[in-house]
Amino acid sequence: MYLSKGGRLTLIKSTLTNLPTYFLSLFPFPAGVGNRIEKIFRAFLWGGMGEEKKFHLVRWKTVCTPIVHGGLGVCDLRTFNKVLLGKWLWRYHTEGDALWKEIIVACYGNAWGGWCSNEGSGGYGVGLWKFIRRGWLCFEKHIRFIAGEGNRISFWRDLWCGDQALERAFPNLYHIAANREASVADMRSLHHGTIQWNILFNRDFHDWELSSVSDFLSLLYSMGNPMTQGDRVKWRSNNYKKFTVKAYSKILITQNFAQGDPPFLWKNIWQSRVPPK
Repeated sequence: MYLSKGGRLTLIKSTLTNLPTYFLSLFPFPAGVGNRIEKIFRAFLWGGMGEEKKFHLVRWKTVCTPIVHGGLGVCDLRTFNKVLLGKWLWRYHTEGDALWKEIIVACYGNAWGGWCSNEGSGGYGVGLWKFIRRGWLCFEKHIRFIAGEGNRISFWRDLWCGDQALERAFPNLYHIAANREASVADMRSLHHGTIQWNILFNRDFHDWELSSVSDFLSLLYSMGNPMTQGDRVKWRSNNYKKFTVKAYSKILITQNFAQGDPPFLWKNIWQSRVPPK
């Protein structure tokens, strides 16, 4: 049976890339297995009627590039594996009493704040979780902390106030801070029903630093966070405030493309002849 390139591409997207989804959501993707599966995908996409070999007209990396950037939008299984395993990082702090989390905590212990476990080192421990835990540094960039009581959120290093962590937004003030390891609760107090910020520095401010201090305090006092609720986390990249595979996948796929690059005019080339629903 003859299949056009469009038909083969549709089968790859709808069927072949979905077959290993369960495995990818639980285990790291071995490099040898990934290379073998990609070879099958390439052979199917560029194959002919029989067993004869066909030239691969486009690099597979380009085939896996999103359509808006000039590719064909085929799922990259290695990236998809990182996305699905990243869901366990989200579940770690949302499923407080889950048995699997208690096992991880018993093996590695909680990192400061309890949002993730300590990073495993040495030859002991669960190799699967070590692989998942290595993705925390990337995962953490796309979450935002909601300060309640504030005892689980780092005042300077976590993103909870403004558009970036305070150590990056105000590096000059961070370098002269007396306590860089303090939590939000350590810096905040309630006086006659009004929130007061008690930030100590190692020296007096220079004249040229006063504008930064003013912006710093204005930002802090603009945060009307209640002190009676627990600290929470929300996902930054969508409007639902919860982690989704689609949102995280889009981040990892597009992070290699410059923000200023003009979008590929794919709608002028790939015009659908099918009427809309």
